[in-house]
Amino acid sequence: MSEDTKTTKQKLEQQFLRKFISMGDPGNIQTEQFKRPDHADFKLATELQKEEFSGWRHNKIGGELELWVNGKIKGTLSTVGGMPTQEAIHALMAKEFGLYE
Repeated sequence: MSEDTKTTKQKLEQQFLRKFISMGDPGNIQTEQFKRPDHADFKLATELQKEEFSGWRHNKIGGELELWVNGKIKGTLSTVGGMPTQEAIHALMAKEFGLYE
């Protein structure tokens, strides 16, 4: 490693250390008035159960599109590799709600 690279690396490390010290523990940094959106995709499953949510929720952490009815998950579709097709969504709804021709 060249002397210039070492010097640049040391300067960056020192800058980072100064910022870290001035900000304090990153876990305790206060954000402004952040409020979590009031939308099913951002709520916990326990919150949806409590309010007896009915509808679709995109669970990005679990990689699923969830169908909720009265606070219970009635079915899921994988979102790994992309969102499910309309046909897959219709098939799940037909199965769960008994919608057959």
